[in-house]
Amino acid sequence: MATRPVSGPKRRPWWTVPLLSAVVLVGMNILLWRWAEARRATNEEHIFQSRADMLVRDLEDRVENNADALRALRGYVQAQGTPSPAGWHAFLVSLNAASRYPGVHSFQYDQRVDAATRDAFDRKAAEDGRPPLWDLVHGAGAVPRSAEVYYPILLSEPKDPAILSFDSSSREDTHAGAQVPARDTGRIALGPPFRLQQAPESWVLPMVAPIYAATPTPATTEERQAALRGFVTLIMMPDEVFRGLGDAPLLDVAIYDGGAGSKQDVIYARGSGNLHARLVHHQDLDLLGRTWKVEIRGTAWWDGLGRRESWQAVGSGLAVSLGLLAAIAALALARERALVLADRMTSELREANRALVELATTDGLTGLLNRRAMDLRLSEEEARAAREKTPLSLIAMDVDFFKHVNDKYGHAMGDVVLRNLGRLMRDATRLTDHAGRMGGEEFLLVCPNTDAAGAAVVAEQLRARFEAMEHQDGDQRIQCSASFGVTASDGEAPIGTDRLLRRADRALYQAKKSGRNRVEVWVPPRATEG
Repeated sequence: MATRPVSGPKRRPWWTVPLLSAVVLVGMNILLWRWAEARRATNEEHIFQSRADMLVRDLEDRVENNADALRALRGYVQAQGTPSPAGWHAFLVSLNAASRYPGVHSFQYDQRVDAATRDAFDRKAAEDGRPPLWDLVHGAGAVPRSAEVYYPILLSEPKDPAILSFDSSSREDTHAGAQVPARDTGRIALGPPFRLQQAPESWVLPMVAPIYAATPTPATTEERQAALRGFVTLIMMPDEVFRGLGDAPLLDVAIYDGGAGSKQDVIYARGSGNLHARLVHHQDLDLLGRTWKVEIRGTAWWDGLGRRESWQAVGSGLAVSLGLLAAIAALALARERALVLADRMTSELREANRALVELATTDGLTGLLNRRAMDLRLSEEEARAAREKTPLSLIAMDVDFFKHVNDKYGHAMGDVVLRNLGRLMRDATRLTDHAGRMGGEEFLLVCPNTDAAGAAVVAEQLRARFEAMEHQDGDQRIQCSASFGVTASDGEAPIGTDRLLRRADRALYQAKKSGRNRVEVWVPPRATEG
């Protein structure tokens, strides 16, 4: 009789374990791929946004740096009246404009000429060897357009005889986009780009500051229009101003005039124009009353870097389980180190940016606060004084006969005098006070929690110490004096920074009028304050 086979559990095929292992391995590598891609995308976006923000801040700083030059020129013309060509050139040399403001094509002074005085301007131009007034439409030597007011270019640095007597207001885009806003607001205005006649292949940008017959700036639009004396104009070359902006291998950048971002409005562009970039940053900037659209795109470098790392991780995982674990650990550690390094770089860049901000708020010659920083500190202290009902004093000072010092002993001696006065103000004032250079030889000291009598004592001490100070440049030794104007809020009702500055200026004017080298305290008029 035949024996029956014994029945037992069914055996799995031999390929079951390899198949399960393959499924597990594929699943692990899918998870690894997703993790690597997500981490890569997060890191890339973080670093890209940080670099884009730094690029925008750098752009703003470069524009503001040129605006500082225009403020200095405006202060010079307001103080000097119509400058001479030699004085204009000397002042720009003293600013070290050629190296301090790269990308500036020219600095210009556009004088206001009314229709009634056009013939007188042409006669004076003939005496000075300049062409008569001409405009963009009719050209040099032709009869200019009929207008109520003209703004011919009187001075240009570097000197360019080809543009002298050109009516800058005949360029309608610049007139409407920069001169009119500057005239009506009293502030610096940035105009639309245009092409130079002498170099039509190049785009340039005008930056305009108004000059008024009276200081401070008239209060209303009508008064500003009537008091306008002319403009100081700075012509920028975008390709030079924005050269080296951001990281060229990593970022493409385009800057457009206006918010539309169309090709015909482009001011500056760098890169391949990758329309399919994954990393894109758009931002609208309001710069000196004009809107710019900034578009920043990541280059192909970002895609190649991250994807190579992801494929390396997956390849290591497919080789062997132990290699997979080692690759994950190495990748995680490498990424962590990259993040730490990126954070450290970001922190260092933040510190560098803070140092740049401090540099942008400090007057390079005296080490004191500059005009823009002083305006901010004065606004803060006036608001605090009004809130806490405490007195706030201002001391305006001006070096006597400073132009004579520059003319007789040279600008180097003038710089010595200004540096010594700046050092004296730092050493002789409290930590809570704010000392700044407002432009040229004009200085301002803001004294919180100080009434007019206390500020007058401080001013008299500064006056006496400065008068006794000796200034030396080489073998030359001189002594100078300064005039001081003092004013203060009453600690009760808010006055406003503009009125405080006007009072200090009036007191300073009285000190000058009364013989200089003295301290005058503002006294309110008997009826109403002007």
